[in-house]
Amino acid sequence: MTHRQGDIVLIPIPFTNLKSKKKRPVMIISNGYYNKSSQDIIAVAITSNIRGLDYEIVIEDDDMI
Repeated sequence: MTHRQGDIVLIPIPFTNLKSKKKRPVMIISNGYYNKSSQDIIAVAITSNIRGLDYEIVIEDDDMI
């Protein structure tokens, strides 16, 4: 399956002890050409836990298509 830029998918994220994992949402940011030509994707984590860090981006309802 080829994913598209902007898709939100669940991927298994391991805990720090690497003994268990939990599915978490991510948004795919790699473009269509990359996604079709590679078995990898580039994605960013999505969370509702806002901490006010410098590198956070808040996505509002109006930002969604």
